[in-house]
Amino acid sequence: MIESTLRAFSTFFDARGWHHEGLDFLDRAKVAAEKAPSTRANQVTLAHILVNEGLSSFRLSRVEQSYAMLTRSIAILRPLNEPRVLVEAVSFLGIVSVLMGRFKEALEHFYEGLEIAQATNNKWFEALDLTEIAISEIMTGISKNPTVQLQTALNAWREISDPRFTAFGLLALSLGMNKLRKYPEARAALEESISINESVGDRWGLGTAYRGLALIEQEQGRHDEAIEAFQKSRSILNDLGAPWDEARVLGDMGRSIFALGKIIDAENTWRKSIQIASEVKGTSLVLESILGIANVRAKQGNSEQAYELLLVVLNHPATVQETRERAAKLSAELERRLTMQEVNSIRARIEERDFDALVAEILNLV
Repeated sequence: MIESTLRAFSTFFDARGWHHEGLDFLDRAKVAAEKAPSTRANQVTLAHILVNEGLSSFRLSRVEQSYAMLTRSIAILRPLNEPRVLVEAVSFLGIVSVLMGRFKEALEHFYEGLEIAQATNNKWFEALDLTEIAISEIMTGISKNPTVQLQTALNAWREISDPRFTAFGLLALSLGMNKLRKYPEARAALEESISINESVGDRWGLGTAYRGLALIEQEQGRHDEAIEAFQKSRSILNDLGAPWDEARVLGDMGRSIFALGKIIDAENTWRKSIQIASEVKGTSLVLESILGIANVRAKQGNSEQAYELLLVVLNHPATVQETRERAAKLSAELERRLTMQEVNSIRARIEERDFDALVAEILNLV
């Protein structure tokens, strides 16, 4: 009985942002399932409970906990040949892998999820995996036709008439349009996304949509308007208890604060993002804000320290493509200021630096 209602339960609690309450219920259900006889049906129920626990944990940015739950679920499901639940586990594990900066692994999960969804005619997860593949390939810089991919995913969401995830598809499409500087199209997609999220009461969707709106303003140099939208996004996401998302917004907002010449405020914003992101293992977000602090050091005339931070960003596998491109541009500028001896010395030094120690050093700066 529990297993048959898990999807409806999860959708309801996810839309309302009641993740703590959801986890409390699911934990009690998991304990009961673990004590039940080890029949095939009971094992499927346990695996499905773990999937939904993983989803709620992911929303609360407990990424390591979520990763462990979803991995355990998959280990239970593979021998049982239960694609109906396996598609959920591998697709959600892909999302968690993205949060952890494990992009190659994430894409493997999304493509497996897509294959299972198509084989079982599961249109919902087909649309989800199409969306996540497009987003991940944009983040890693391997996408050839991002807007085509995102439009295909959005069409899939519209076809199955899921308003919450149609709004999610619109958000993803707007991000792709924004990168192509198609600002009117990006704004139109976001306005529809915000309208849908407000109508269905999806607070997480609303918070991330306001971030998207802020990014459009930022790309056009309207930084005061961008900061206002970022603050609105952060307020919603903070109320939901979504620290990974809050750290992402802070990292983005730091760029607009910096562009307005508020150098110290920008550094403090990036350090706050690093602090939160480090706590939830959001390595790609930490790297984005390290890039921000490198910009501050360069602006202050400390080219050597700035270059050192940039090398950390450029050499780390969890750095997303957009961050990498901005780091490479600033790195090239700094190499023209530094002597070859200084460049080689910094490169040799950075090979011996421990990433966690570097992050701790940044956070301990007064």
